[in-house]
Amino acid sequence: MQQNKSQQLKNQNTLGVSMTQSAPKPVSQPTQLPRDSTPKYGFNDYVERLNGRAAMIGFVAAVVIEAITGKGVLTWLGF
Repeated sequence: MQQNKSQQLKNQNTLGVSMTQSAPKPVSQPTQLPRDSTPKYGFNDYVERLNGRAAMIGFVAAVVIEAITGKGVLTWLGF
């Protein structure tokens, strides 16, 4: 039993992985290319839609605050 245990320790490298195991199989390359060809930067539909939604939220917030306080946006800015 003791000799068997010492033999196992000799067959392990510093990471504890057995040296008697075979190497892993190589990873195969993908056979299909992604279909998404839209750019993720610059002027595209998604960015423009997001910008429009942010502008609408800002405009509605400005109108609501103006209605509540009775002062316009230029007053907020100090003009």
